[in-house]
Amino acid sequence: MNEKRELKRVIECASAATEDILQIVRDAGGGLGGHATNGHGIFCDPQAVRAALMNARQKLEAAIDLHDSIYWPTDADFDSL
Repeated sequence: MNEKRELKRVIECASAATEDILQIVRDAGGGLGGHATNGHGIFCDPQAVRAALMNARQKLEAAIDLHDSIYWPTDADFDSL
């Protein structure tokens, strides 16, 4: 019984982490759109684009760190419930 309770807690943690990671990814991508280009198809402000890319990278690295910190339940874990 205690094992099932622990497994349910693990699944809840993985579910919460999934939502957090998805939100981080959405936030990271949100700053990448809307950068203007000139008549040659080149960014008007390449430094602003680079800053947005660096910001996205930082957010994605945080998502990777979170992902790596989670025990992800296996099919066998779900089957044991």
